[in-house]
Order: sequence, then C-alpha cells, then structure tokens
Amino acid sequence: MAVSAMDSMDLNCVPMLVELSVVLCFGLGFVSLQKNRFFGQRPKHNWTPEEAQEMMCSSIEDHIVNGDAPAALALWRAAKEYTPASVEALRLLSQALLGEDPSALIPEIVEHMRHHAEDLCTPAAAAAVLDAIGRAGCASYMEEMLETMQKELGFEATPQMYEALIAGYATSGTADEVVKCLERIRACKQKVTVRGFAIALRGLLNKQDLDASLDCAKDMCIQGFQVPPFAVTEIFRLASDVDGPGPQAALDMAEQCSFKLTTDAVSLLLDCCLHLLDAELAHRAIALAKSQKTPLCLQCYNTALKLYASTCEPEAINLLEEVFHKRLPFGTTLRRSLEARASEAGFKDLLDRIVLHDGTK
Repeated sequence: MAVSAMDSMDLNCVPMLVELSVVLCFGLGFVSLQKNRFFGQRPKHNWTPEEAQEMMCSSIEDHIVNGDAPAALALWRAAKEYTPASVEALRLLSQALLGEDPSALIPEIVEHMRHHAEDLCTPAAAAAVLDAIGRAGCASYMEEMLETMQKELGFEATPQMYEALIAGYATSGTADEVVKCLERIRACKQKVTVRGFAIALRGLLNKQDLDASLDCAKDMCIQGFQVPPFAVTEIFRLASDVDGPGPQAALDMAEQCSFKLTTDAVSLLLDCCLHLLDAELAHRAIALAKSQKTPLCLQCYNTALKLYASTCEPEAINLLEEVFHKRLPFGTTLRRSLEARASEAGFKDLLDRIVLHDGTK
C-alpha cells in the first residue's frame, strides 16, 4: 500500500519528538534541582530504617577511624532520635564519649538504648558498651554504667556482660579486683564462662600474681574446662622464679587438676630443676608430660640429661637411650657437658654408655 505524504511526515517526526521529550525531562529535572538548591528544599529519600542505620553507622566509623571523634558524636547526636546505632557503633561512640565528653557517657548512651529499646536493650549491646569502657581503663565508669543499666533499663547481668567486666579489671584493675569479680559472679549463682576464665587468667598472669593464677586455673578445671595452652605456659614461666616455691606449686596443681602441660611449660620447669639440682621434681614433670602425651623437645632432653648426670640419677641412662632411639642430635657440646658432670659426680655408668655410643657410631 502506498504511504501518503502526510503519513510519511508523521513517521519522520517520531525521532524528533523523542529527542524533544528527553530534553524537556532533563530541563524539568534541572529546574527542580536548582529550586532545591536556591530555596533550601532537599530531595526526599525513601530509605528504609536499615539503610538509614547503615549509612549513619558507616559514617560514624569513618569519622572515628580518621581520628575525628567530635564529628562522629555530632552526626550521632543529630540522628540518634530517629536511628538506633548498631552494637559496634555503640561501642565506638562509648569510646568517643570517654575521650571527648566523659560526663555525657552514661546519660546519653543509656537514654539512646532506652529510646531504641527494641534494638539496643540487649545483652550484646550492654556488653559492648561495658567492654569499650573497660578496655579504656575506666573501671569506675564501667561499674556505674552497669548499675545504671540495671536500674533504668531493667538489665540483669549476663555471662556476656560479666566477661566485659572481667576484661575491664584484667586490663586496668588489680589482681584482687579480678578475683573479686569472679567471686561476684558466683555469688549471683552464675558460672564463669570458659572465655571469662581465659580473660581472667591472662589478666592475672600479666599482673604477675602466681597464687591467684593457680587458683583461677584450679577453679577452671573444677568447672570442667581445660586450661588454655597459653595460660599453662605462662603459669610455668611465672613459676620459674627458682628462689620461691613456684615450680613445685605449679607442678602440684598440674598433677592435682590434670591440666595438660605444654612442651614449653616442661622446658621451663626443667630449667628450674637444673638450677635447683632437683632430680625428683624433674622426674615428676617428665612422667606427667609422657602420661599426657606431651612431646618433649630436644631442649627438654638436654636439660634433663645434664641434671641427671650431675645428680647420678639412674634415669639418665634410660633418657639417653631415648635420645639415641629417636635419633635426636647428640652433639659434641652436649657430650662434653655430660662427661664433665658425670665425672665430677662419679657417675661411671653414664660415662660408659656415652663411650659405648661413640664406639658404635
């Protein structure tokens, strides 16, 4: 069918009309933006509450990471009525308030939690706040915060919150305060968590309190937990003061409570035994390690052999046989040391075994 001139003209105008509509839309948008700019009207955003929270918390974190706590607090104070902080943001805000405006810490944080109770009146949020305060070394604020939360928000202290308290005292308190915090948990008919014990042990060991550390490790075992390897090693490192009863007390506790020795702990204990020439204590340490299948390192064998050679301990022969059987290095330095010690002590059997080994190489 032939197309009329009018129809042809209409078809040719279609692209032009499309272009004109695009230009018109762009122009209207530009005018709208200019109106917003010059007349102070802001474009409306249909953000969900979750998106608004994410944007606020992300900005708070960015400000604090960049060292601008005042800007983070200003942003939060402008938006906190409408948007709850996340648990992590609440932790950061607590740290920022401690540094910038300590007197506002408790009233503002507690009010924010109350205002957004559905989101923030949780043990996790409370523990995050207490943890931030404790790690900043402000034990008095930490206790006051907990008391205010309990009184005004109806909180009952949970294991998670007690862990934060333990961490606070372990960081900035005394050994006695750490111990009293553990006692306080038991007085509330609660059990210390394995994480709580680990935090307490680390704090007590850092404070160089061997007796309190041993008591804490004992309580941990009684409650059915294994003492963490780092704590076992550090207990024996602290106990290695050879002028006191530390090595004996630490080994007694390990035997009574059956907490597993580490290789480093055995090595530290054997060093003490060599210094004290205490073959009996060394024998107990090695026997316990073997019963627990704790591997002995080369240093353990070397130290024990030197001790046994100096004290004419018959176990030296068996230990030396282990060294040969396991094909552990038996170098010239160790051989000469053993020969010198055995000669001085009159330990002929050990000297004969060393000579026999030399002859079979």
